[in-house]
Amino acid sequence: MRAASLALLTLSLVPACNDEGTGLCAADGSGCACKADTDCGPGLHCYKDRCLPEADSTGAASSDDGTASDGTAPTTTAPDATATATATSEDMSTGTGPMDQTICHDLDAVVEPGAFAGLEDTIELAGGQAIAAVRVEVEVRAPDASQIDLTLAGAQKFTALYTGGQCNQGPDVRATFDAAGGQAIGDSCPEGQGITGTVLPDGDLGVFAGRDTGGPWTLRVRDIGFSEDEVVLERWCVHVDAMPGPVDTDKTEGDAIWLRPKSLGDASLRIFGAWAHDEARDVVVGFGGCLQVGQPYSCLPTPGDYKMTVEWDGVEWRDIDTASHPGGPGHHMAAMAYDPVAGEVVLFGGYPDSGFNPPLAETWTYEGSAWTQRTPAHSPTARAGHTMVWDPAHSQIVLYGGHDELAQTVMADLWAWDGSDWTELPSAGGPGARHHHAATWNPVLGRMMVFGGWPDPGYPNLDGSAQLWSYDPGSGAWQQHEDAPVGIGASQIVHDGVRERIIMFGGRSGTLGNSYYETYEWDGAAWTALLRPVWEPDARFGHGMLWLPTRGVTFLYGGRFNQAWQDTWYYTPVP
Repeated sequence: MRAASLALLTLSLVPACNDEGTGLCAADGSGCACKADTDCGPGLHCYKDRCLPEADSTGAASSDDGTASDGTAPTTTAPDATATATATSEDMSTGTGPMDQTICHDLDAVVEPGAFAGLEDTIELAGGQAIAAVRVEVEVRAPDASQIDLTLAGAQKFTALYTGGQCNQGPDVRATFDAAGGQAIGDSCPEGQGITGTVLPDGDLGVFAGRDTGGPWTLRVRDIGFSEDEVVLERWCVHVDAMPGPVDTDKTEGDAIWLRPKSLGDASLRIFGAWAHDEARDVVVGFGGCLQVGQPYSCLPTPGDYKMTVEWDGVEWRDIDTASHPGGPGHHMAAMAYDPVAGEVVLFGGYPDSGFNPPLAETWTYEGSAWTQRTPAHSPTARAGHTMVWDPAHSQIVLYGGHDELAQTVMADLWAWDGSDWTELPSAGGPGARHHHAATWNPVLGRMMVFGGWPDPGYPNLDGSAQLWSYDPGSGAWQQHEDAPVGIGASQIVHDGVRERIIMFGGRSGTLGNSYYETYEWDGAAWTALLRPVWEPDARFGHGMLWLPTRGVTFLYGGRFNQAWQDTWYYTPVP
């Protein structure tokens, strides 16, 4: 049906404009250039000095009453949007030969401030042919182009068009993103003039090559700044050039991308803090951590008024004042998990202050306003650098591993918290003693996944483990899986519940103390390294990372490498 609709548009573009732009253009769009819609004939719209036919997003030419020629109403994903479309083909009536397509949407739609998704608009193209090249025209009105983020998704692939920050204080984006013949974005906005002309995209438009031309093409516009002035998507067009040959379907689908959610305020600098997601209130809870880290991993002295507990609701960071809390300023390397049965966050262990004083063996719970120290009959020994994971199969929190730096000991034991007491779990084989490993629950396998870490207390000068294991709390059985490409400690893993795979990011390893910025994914059989995107978190270790099921994204905050980081990130499936 799409091909039939596009066959109606047997039109050609107006030649390049002269400077006059005078006279009324003929109804077929030929004969002159245009400067405004009034220069064009009935049913035509002036765009880029050309008279183009008004059409809906399917490519069907519009009639005077606003309906398409087939009697259907125009469609768009944004309010009050109109569209223009053009298409050329060697034989449009039969669909033979390559068919290039251009479809535009006129929107004048405001990008909602503070929204993670921002504004998304979708254009449908006809399918059945292979993509040779993609170009995108975008017109955004904004007070500051450095605060705009543009992402294109189509043909089940994605790329970043523009990720902000390169045109300092320059207004607006009015550019064509074209991998062929474009100039660097930074060169297109001298003296804060925004982004203009034909520019090279931040990402690789070549990822679409060979894919099917058809299906939805989605532009996501996000306002990542805090200006009170509106950011408005005025218009955008997608141009897809087709080529002869079969469509390439042998490419990975289900991609994801790192994005910065707009944040009101920031949490304090957090290194080796404890993190959990309170699902009932849908907030991220962070506790403790260092403001800065000395060498090798000792916390530097921390101010006495340091806010130990923070919360993130998806838009705003808040400091939470509590009358009491575990440890003191600088409490770090503890572990937390959320207990959905009890409706509270559970914390165990960690170093009580900014030094490597003996770790704690204390159990605390937090229900959203206050910390309460618990006094269970049984308890794991004092430790830090361990992990805690909610086990939904047995309604318990599973604790594994850890270390005591002063005593130079590393633990291999496993414990379960049932809401009132700790019970030691059986363990047959497995990775053995380790600390600063990463762990998450895998609902597909019904097991806790454990990755990396250090088996020796001298971790700063040792390579981390590359091993991936899974543990069944019911039987105590361990199973080893394929090693990761790198051996890392102080990294993080989560299970992506949308894409059903394990996501790993960051960490530290090697005698030189290398930190990593790579993102790796494990699909249950093999590891895949995400080709480094244009925009992603900087290299770090000691960060926090959680899967947020209510939002369908992976959350990341903090950590350090050459400096402490104070940034919030989402790793999200492509729209």
